Amino acid sequence: MSVIHGQQKPEIDTGVLVFPIVCGLFLLAIFLRLWYFQVVLSSSLAERASASTRSTAPEPAPRGLIYDRAGNLLAGVRPALVVTAIPMVMNQHPEVLRRLAGMLGTTKEIL
Repeated sequence: MSVIHGQQKPEIDTGVLVFPIVCGLFLLAIFLRLWYFQVVLSSSLAERASASTRSTAPEPAPRGLIYDRAGNLLAGVRPALVVTAIPMVMNQHPEVLRRLAGMLGTTKEIL
């Protein structure tokens, strides 16, 4: 065999191998991070999720009286009682619902 027609060693281009290796490492890192969240931190994340269902409602700022140019009252301040409850929390604490119904002068079924 001549040198021209002899068997040649295939040349491996390192640039072609870099992209699949980087993609594989990236996917492995994502997989490991998801495993860490779902297996290792699952109990603490579940506690944080259940704690975040309870929220506080901001109290609106008091507003002033609005008069027209003739001095007639257009809009005033009328206090109102607003009760907000999360059904999931109320089902866990039925005694609170019973006491609230007593305070509002209504029945627990209506609430």
